[in-house]
Amino acid sequence: HTLPKSIDLRVTVPESLAPVRGDPTELSQVLMNLAINARDAMPTGGRLDIEVRNLDIDSALAERKGNLKPGPHVLLTIADTGEGIPANILDRIFDPFFTTKPQGKGTGLGLATTLGIVRSCGGDVNVYSELGSGSTFSIYIPSIKIVVEEVASVTESAEYIEGNGETILVVDDEALIVETARETLGFAGYRVMTASDGADCLATYQRRADEIDLVLLDMMMPGMDGFEVKAGLRAIKPEVLIIASSGLRRPAHEGGKLADTNAFLAKPYSDQQLLKTVRRVLDAPFERAS
Repeated sequence: HTLPKSIDLRVTVPESLAPVRGDPTELSQVLMNLAINARDAMPTGGRLDIEVRNLDIDSALAERKGNLKPGPHVLLTIADTGEGIPANILDRIFDPFFTTKPQGKGTGLGLATTLGIVRSCGGDVNVYSELGSGSTFSIYIPSIKIVVEEVASVTESAEYIEGNGETILVVDDEALIVETARETLGFAGYRVMTASDGADCLATYQRRADEIDLVLLDMMMPGMDGFEVKAGLRAIKPEVLIIASSGLRRPAHEGGKLADTNAFLAKPYSDQQLLKTVRRVLDAPFERAS
């Protein structure tokens, strides 16, 4: 994603920044989601400030913020000079599927996903907005003194997740997710095709089904949703391999609808989760999602 020249981007990062415990892919998604929202809020241009710094939260501030604990944190602030958010919907912007964007421009899962990622790291998100003046999103994440990542597990699984030139069709209406998956899969040795909606997916698969080894399918797209697309794919090629994906944890009542998919990936997923799932389905295609 690039910003238009009409938006003045300013980034402030200190020389020494404390580490946090979290998945780099997921935290990158947080930054991208908020930056894209800021861009969309400034259709005629403006200023986007991204600042990150260390912050010690005392008990008084923690109590005032509600969901934070006292101690060292990293604070990421993303501020725009855009249209602002009306006060009557400010409390709803983190609800799944809530969006003010035109139909077909997004599912409304961006901010819900952002909040979920940040809270999984022990942090929280605050937002301040004024109509006509812009919005400021503040991301608080607890920092840690040392980071001891499980490097061994990644090394041990490297051989398991490598691709062998298989072709994956990635289907998602969120451009960031498509591009991230394209880069991850391509780097691992897969060929990647992409589709931005259900109709595009079915048209591509109709033409190139014999080339495509597996479809990574977003189930919550606007217009034609993933369940309709799944049925269309099976009509073209009944034995098609499908990994279903969703920004919501799989609802119990949809278990039956997903029974004929080969695996399920809950968003946000890490690069390792994506690669492991793709490799597992390609190697054992008849182990259906459970």
